[in-house]
Amino acid sequence: MKSGVFVFSVFLLIALSFSVSAAVYEKCEVKPRANCDSSGEGTILMNLSDSTNAHGEFTTGSGANYPNVLCCNFAASKSCLLDGDDADSEPDNKVMGLSAPTNAHAEIPENNNYATDVCYGNLACISTTSNCGKNDGTLDATNYPINVSSLASPTNSHIGNISAYTTNKICCSISLIEDIYWSDDKFGFNERVTPLSIVPGSSPSVYLVLKNAGLADGTNVSFDIKEDDGDTGDDTIRTVTAKYNASTKKAVATWSISSDDIDAANEILDTENPPYDFYFITNSIQSENLVVDIITADECNSLTSCLSYDESLCDSDPCSRAEAELTQANVSCSTSDCFCLWNATTNKCGAGFFTAAGEDGAIGGLCSYDIDSSIDPDGCESGGIFEYWLNATWNGEPPAPNDCKTKKSSYICPAEIQLPFFDIYNFIITAVLIGLIYLIILRKQKK
Repeated sequence: MKSGVFVFSVFLLIALSFSVSAAVYEKCEVKPRANCDSSGEGTILMNLSDSTNAHGEFTTGSGANYPNVLCCNFAASKSCLLDGDDADSEPDNKVMGLSAPTNAHAEIPENNNYATDVCYGNLACISTTSNCGKNDGTLDATNYPINVSSLASPTNSHIGNISAYTTNKICCSISLIEDIYWSDDKFGFNERVTPLSIVPGSSPSVYLVLKNAGLADGTNVSFDIKEDDGDTGDDTIRTVTAKYNASTKKAVATWSISSDDIDAANEILDTENPPYDFYFITNSIQSENLVVDIITADECNSLTSCLSYDESLCDSDPCSRAEAELTQANVSCSTSDCFCLWNATTNKCGAGFFTAAGEDGAIGGLCSYDIDSSIDPDGCESGGIFEYWLNATWNGEPPAPNDCKTKKSSYICPAEIQLPFFDIYNFIITAVLIGLIYLIILRKQKK
């Protein structure tokens, strides 16, 4: 089996959930285009003519004419938000202004000389001489920890990386806008947008998140789960609860999907289940639907690790292989969140885990693995057990936790289909038939 390399992308997995004082993982930086969109390791905010001293181009206004991009490691909309509490004429999520859709000079977000606004997600941005997240310049950037870009002058300027120019650094923060979503991790870092596959009776868990609600610490939050049946009326599944954490600004509830929940979704008038379309309501807001499909226990028997999943099953991990695989490699999945994640570059599924700052004393960050099969280059071609090295990479505050170390692991190869052969009953029947044939032959000889 050829070596697979699992390099996990982090878009909104970690830092969106942290307070300003916690470790910061969002950033934007100038990269060659191929290192951002083709690798799946970022989202293009805008195009740039060079790595520094560059002209700009806004991606939604014209085509990709430039080889470099301002690449952000978190995904968001490029729509401009008009207008919040300040009620000025500028979009609340403006990153910079451009003199034209392409071949453009730029200006800081506070100015309004240019008609083309570059906007991103729920960012709130300032220009400063301070380093982002610090108060060491003319304008305090303590509450603006996200590195985005820098300009040579406040207007009519060329564009560079955050370190290119010292007088007009563009630093941003994420505005606290109330949101609810499904998550596939117990910290509520990662919004689940892909369908979930489950094994009936296995009680897999999915997480329901209320974020930035501004509630007092310890407030009890209820999540009412329903199944969308369209015109036939929605099914009430159950209510789960969680306490709001004012530090992380989230309430994260656990829903372990039981056989009773699936039965509740199978009403008489339902003719299209599975898959099921679940949603929840909390704080008077309705979530997006989560599509849940069924996989049989027999199918799980042939899926012995993350590596054995195809793309349709990888993120769901319906057979709970990530925890089994990483626990075998001495990773503590009780204090970390272990998962399988599809790698679009290698077209393979791999295991990884991340931890939350402050959770059981763990360090916040992501541990991802490269698979090194040099110790067993034949892989599953010879059957049995495929052994390999997990080469660990830590993306977070140093030092890396003890769990995130290079280690040896193994994968039980799926058994090849065996043709049926003799068991004891086949042997007895065959012996009786041979005996009968022998008697018939003897009788004929006597006649």
